[in-house]
Amino acid sequence: MRWKATKLREFLLYSGLVVLRRTLNDDLYQHFMLLFVSMRILVSQQLSQLYCDYAHEQLVKFVDAAVLDGNDILVYNVHCSVHIANDVKGLVALKTSAHSSLRTNYANLRN
Repeated sequence: MRWKATKLREFLLYSGLVVLRRTLNDDLYQHFMLLFVSMRILVSQQLSQLYCDYAHEQLVKFVDAAVLDGNDILVYNVHCSVHIANDVKGLVALKTSAHSSLRTNYANLRN
């Protein structure tokens, strides 16, 4: 099954917390929670300013745990998730950063 980005985002930020609780064993669920918590922090304007470093630590643990679980070949995107917190630091939260700036730039190009 292939998901569109909006569906995947909704699962990661909202429903995955509930759906996976009864589906995964405790170790895998805790692994997912590392990603869930860090992404919830990074999409919030207020939380990202206060807890950006904590989110970075959680993302590093997420990637490290994936390697320890035997996933020797990580997809490049998973490894790059470690750097997301650094991108958010000093900028705006993920929720607004790419979407609104792209819309503004697109509008400027059309004029």
